[in-house]
Amino acid sequence: MSRTSDTIHIIISGGSGAGRSFTFSRRRLRRYSCIFLIGFLLLAVGTWKGYIFSHQNLELSDKLAETSAQLDDLSSNFTTELDRKEMELLSAYQSRIEMLSNELTEVNTELDNNNRRHTDMIQQYERQLTSLRRDHESALEQTISRLNERSQAIESMMDRIGVSVKTEKKGGASGGPYIAAQPDTQKLLQQSGRYLELLKKTPLGQPVNGRIGSGYGHRSDPFSGKEAFHTGIDFEGKIGNRVVATAEGVVAEVAFDKGGYGNFVRIRHGNGYETLYAHLHKPEVRSGETVKRGQFIGQMGNTGRSTGPHVHYEILLNGQHINPAKFIAASSTRRSRGY
Repeated sequence: MSRTSDTIHIIISGGSGAGRSFTFSRRRLRRYSCIFLIGFLLLAVGTWKGYIFSHQNLELSDKLAETSAQLDDLSSNFTTELDRKEMELLSAYQSRIEMLSNELTEVNTELDNNNRRHTDMIQQYERQLTSLRRDHESALEQTISRLNERSQAIESMMDRIGVSVKTEKKGGASGGPYIAAQPDTQKLLQQSGRYLELLKKTPLGQPVNGRIGSGYGHRSDPFSGKEAFHTGIDFEGKIGNRVVATAEGVVAEVAFDKGGYGNFVRIRHGNGYETLYAHLHKPEVRSGETVKRGQFIGQMGNTGRSTGPHVHYEILLNGQHINPAKFIAASSTRRSRGY
């Protein structure tokens, strides 16, 4: 090989003495060397990359196979689980259907039993109703008999005290539900009701527990000794004893009369009757107050023109004094008969 500054000569000789000569410029040689080197590097890099890619492909293939196997397992497991769930659900539905069927059978049986019980109950109620109707008819007959007896007794009692009970039916507004009644029963009920209403407002009985100290009528005046007319009945007792109204009414007056009655209460009963309770220690009602028979209206006292603790009791009919004795006696008949 000979070498100059710009070219390079390469001589290749063989065993026979023949040879060949190659001439290269330095620039070309350097170019070919670079090309060769680059090609070698590219080949090396490509070989290395190919190896890497081949290795990665193998790994990916393994992973793909593993993933495929896992997917197959999951698919198989999911199918098996789904089949199991479906079977459980179907079994649950079947159990529920059987339970509801049993309940329906029980309900139908219970309804049949209830129908029989209801039929028995209806028959029992009908028997009871029939018995009640008989009892009602019997009670009605007894009531009519008692009403008749009561009306006759009230008439007899009121006749003895001189009170007319031939009351007339009052007019005016009325109302309420209509309940049909037998004519005789209706008449007796109305008659008895009128009699009882009359009794409520008729002064009966004593206004206080105590003995009679002075009766109604002419007597010797305890202060002057002269003969005078006593317009009421005096009941003796202790100061503070309870004084009660002898009939239903409205308190017409509560006042004090120093020279006569002292503390007194006057009650108007609305049927022409008035009662007066005098010489009270303390009145217990006010004017305008409604009172019932037996209601506490004051305390026995010794006020006014009085010689000792007592209650002076008067009954007036249409403004005229009448004897309370027969009204007091009539009260025992009323209590014994329960009206």
